Amino acid sequence: MFDYKKLIKSRSLRIKILRLLDFVPDGWMLRVQYFIKTGRILHLKNPQRYTEKLQWYKLYYKDPLMAQCVDKYEVRRYVAKSAGGGGTK
Repeated sequence: MFDYKKLIKSRSLRIKILRLLDFVPDGWMLRVQYFIKTGRILHLKNPQRYTEKLQWYKLYYKDPLMAQCVDKYEVRRYVAKSAGGGGTK
């Protein structure tokens, strides 16, 4: 496993490097980052490992509800509405 954080200690520099590589398609970038972090090849066609399945979800699972559920206040509203409460406290 390659520890990129030891090589490039500055978080802001790591973010700048990623922004420079913004033209690289998401699938390729995920494969490169996965290999750097785990030392394994990412199998997206038939993911077996939990970490591979998470990467698959990042690329292919595009449910608009997910954007709502990452916000803790929005998800509370959603759950209250779904449960029949009709609103929040």
